[in-house]
Amino acid sequence: FLDESHFKSRDLWKRRGISPVGGRCITNHNLSIDKTFTLTIFTTFNPPPDNIPVIGQFRENNNTQNTFLEFMTWVCDQGVINPGDWVILDNAALHKGNEVIDDLLQLQIDHNFQFKFLPTYSPELNPCELVFAHVKNRIRNMQRTLPLTEEVAKIVMEIEIELVQRMYHHCNILSDVNSEMSALLQKLPSAYLLNSSEYNLDDLLDDYIGEDVLNCITEYESDNSIGIEND
Repeated sequence: FLDESHFKSRDLWKRRGISPVGGRCITNHNLSIDKTFTLTIFTTFNPPPDNIPVIGQFRENNNTQNTFLEFMTWVCDQGVINPGDWVILDNAALHKGNEVIDDLLQLQIDHNFQFKFLPTYSPELNPCELVFAHVKNRIRNMQRTLPLTEEVAKIVMEIEIELVQRMYHHCNILSDVNSEMSALLQKLPSAYLLNSSEYNLDDLLDDYIGEDVLNCITEYESDNSIGIEND
């Protein structure tokens, strides 16, 4: 799974403290409160030999389709993606930009994986959201002594595979209940290889009806594919 999140130092300080009755709670620190950056992470249930289930990169500005391509190239170079893997992500426009489509297709071919897009407006299906929540909660409740990026990097590196497994279970990625969702994803074509007009979710559901699938997916827009024509 892959996702991005924006971090603002101003929003990550403790919300509560102790002070005399009727007095203001004041904290002193020498760290910047104006630091902002974007963290892009990649989670895997089958980590490489170094057993790191979450890897990520910081960027001071917002992500673009070009920075997404750079991140995917870096992930592939780290050896995190195995042949036959799916890279599951949301429908953000930067994940399917026209300027980088050819390079993304080549990455798929070179490393033998497929991109799979989640249904629109379904962050609850992406365990990366739980990773971000875990990191931000830890930051808010710790006594910070390092710059924000260093504190975040330290927390991400400390995340263990057992925690990632629980996050996947929370999103029903590994549960038996969600097996129908998994089967449906298996039937969906690679988002980069087919135009959305060539298949229809309703037709797939007619062939593979499941209560849990219908509960998980309420709408599938043409947005869910790259939208390129086949030669």
